[in-house]
Amino acid sequence: MTNPIYLLSHDLGTTGDKATLFTSTGEIVASAFAPYPTHFPRPGWAEQCPEDWWSAVCMASRELLERVPEAYANLAGVGFSAMMNGCLLLDREGNPLHPGLIHADLRSQKQAERIAKEYGDAEGYRLTGNRIAPYFTLSKLAWFAEEEPILLNRAAYCVQTKDYIVGKLTNRWGYTDYSDASLTGCFDLERKEWAEPLIEVGGFRASLLPQALPSTHIVGRVTREAAEQSGL
Repeated sequence: MTNPIYLLSHDLGTTGDKATLFTSTGEIVASAFAPYPTHFPRPGWAEQCPEDWWSAVCMASRELLERVPEAYANLAGVGFSAMMNGCLLLDREGNPLHPGLIHADLRSQKQAERIAKEYGDAEGYRLTGNRIAPYFTLSKLAWFAEEEPILLNRAAYCVQTKDYIVGKLTNRWGYTDYSDASLTGCFDLERKEWAEPLIEVGGFRASLLPQALPSTHIVGRVTREAAEQSGL
């Protein structure tokens, strides 16, 4: 009897990484959970360390593969979902430039109010399907443009949680999917492209935003370095 083909899924939530090993026919084989903390350095701020995300993915992956050793040689793919509305700036090599702002971070209230006033909240909703609010990536990037412009100028990419992990696994940076893009607050839902008029009002470079692709797109293969760390 031949071994089944396996698929590994990771869901990086607010409190930790929920990893599940499936067969290619959809049967759940095993699950694992690896937690990580949220830090609240100031009122309204909510941050997580990107390396904590990566450590959790590595820990959960290794646990599942140790529990199901036949999956080592029969793992066909790894996929991700994660919390949305975040903001993590990376340099060109994929190094984080600051702690990741998660969805619960509301420091950009002032910027959200300014954008809503200048662009129009109703027009923003028509374009993106979202109200202009401080928990979206749009106003978070506007906050960096106003409060941390030197850091923003150093950045090559703004990514979401799962985009960072995909980059860590493949060393291919600057990719996201339509789902995450749709909850940044600056993605044109009809055109499936970044909403340049909103970005201009936000005051940051459109080139920071990753290429948005279908969720089924294969970004790349696991690098040797990532394999050594994650056990994949």
